[in-house]
Amino acid sequence: MKNAIQTNLDLLSMKLGLGDQYFKFENNLTPKTATEVISENSDLFRTIKKHEQVLENALIELISAIIKIGNSTNLFNIQNKTINIDFDDSIIESKEQNRLQDRQDVAMDAQSLVEYRMNWYGEDEQTARRKIEEIRKNNNEKELKFGDEL
Repeated sequence: MKNAIQTNLDLLSMKLGLGDQYFKFENNLTPKTATEVISENSDLFRTIKKHEQVLENALIELISAIIKIGNSTNLFNIQNKTINIDFDDSIIESKEQNRLQDRQDVAMDAQSLVEYRMNWYGEDEQTARRKIEEIRKNNNEKELKFGDEL
């Protein structure tokens, strides 16, 4: 009976483009990491990438149309016509793992703190540098206040 249910689940997941073992009929389910999902289910990964490609083109066309309408009706004026769509692959990639790796890179001077802030806080270089300077200044003031209290 268990094999029959699993076979039907496999057929369903293949028809949905999720790969042949996306659904599992098991008593003891354990969560999987994003890396395990990719390695065990490349069909799902390929399907996601195909969908992203179609969505990206549709979104770019939609955004371009909105820009043209907005510019022609003077609702707004957008001159930059470069549209970039960045799909969040957090289901596929573990953001925590990537962030931890970037922190380690900063600690061993393989990546600057400015780059880290730009990547993880979405800041431009000037803002990242200013924020780092503010944090360092505040930390120095705290150290002095702490020493003064003794």
